[in-house]
Amino acid sequence: MTTAILRIRSGDGTRCGDVDFEMVELRDQSEPTPYGIPMQVPRRTRFLAKDTRGRPWLDFEGIMDTPFTYGLSTGFVTGFAWSAIWRGEEISGRRYFEYTDRRSTR
Repeated sequence: MTTAILRIRSGDGTRCGDVDFEMVELRDQSEPTPYGIPMQVPRRTRFLAKDTRGRPWLDFEGIMDTPFTYGLSTGFVTGFAWSAIWRGEEISGRRYFEYTDRRSTR
């Protein structure tokens, strides 16, 4: 499932179903896992959410810039720098990213 939920302080939430998540670029090397299947991890991602009229209200790009650490169930966490356009305004910051990809590499 790919969705975005906008939550505001009053507690109301609005679900946006017109979203797209893209792994724009993968890291050159896969990360090793304890179960022996290396996992490809992203270097750069993009998340785009549109309103009911098809207009972008969030265009978000993240660049993973810290080491990936194994330990999220069967996946990794990392830190990233992000920049976005939120309802026409440019914003940026830092966050953490949880990533798991259990698709077969065979």
